[in-house]
Amino acid sequence: MSLRETLAAPWWQLLLRGGFCLGLSLGVYRLFGAATMVLSLPLWGYLLARPLMDVTAELVRGIRAAAWSEFEGRHHSVAGRPLRVIEEGADAWLHLHDLRRALGLDSKGLDDESLVAEFRGRWRALPERARGPLVPHVRGDAAVAWMARQPQAADPLWGRIRKHIERDIVHPAARRAGRDAASPLAHHTAPPRPPTAPPPTVRDSRPAAPNHQGQSTHGNQETQGPGPRP
Repeated sequence: MSLRETLAAPWWQLLLRGGFCLGLSLGVYRLFGAATMVLSLPLWGYLLARPLMDVTAELVRGIRAAAWSEFEGRHHSVAGRPLRVIEEGADAWLHLHDLRRALGLDSKGLDDESLVAEFRGRWRALPERARGPLVPHVRGDAAVAWMARQPQAADPLWGRIRKHIERDIVHPAARRAGRDAASPLAHHTAPPRPPTAPPPTVRDSRPAAPNHQGQSTHGNQETQGPGPRP
């Protein structure tokens, strides 16, 4: 992230503008006194109103994301607007309506149906929340490639959103999927069964009977089964 993009964040804007207003008011107070310093107070409201609203909106989105993350997947904020993301394996699916609003396409008359036609084979209808209605979602890498081909690709806002999606959504999802695939639990197989022991040999412990030559056979012979009767 460049220095310009960092300083454009709501928290940095609040700190920078607040520091400027504080320094200006202290300078006026030292030079002209408290009565004149009061005249600088409207400047506080003018410079801090927008950053305060942006910071408050981010706090609200963060609280909602923490409360709904189990049901709605991951939440991101691009250009001061929320962007809901559902990860499925190595693919990150972006909520199309959120993406359209972040890119400012509402004012150009483009609706979700018009954008769906741009992503043939690269969009899916997924629930936006648990047991919620199905809404269009586009694949993250497809959205990045599509934005790079549009005439607005040189716009700083579009460039910032495209980099955020690629760096903070698409690549992390692929890395997490790779780690899950390499996990030992992902390739767990049942341990091999021990070889079955052969059945025990049955030995005959009865006294040996004399044979036809008057010799007796030794006991404890292996029993091979009943033989033919003499």
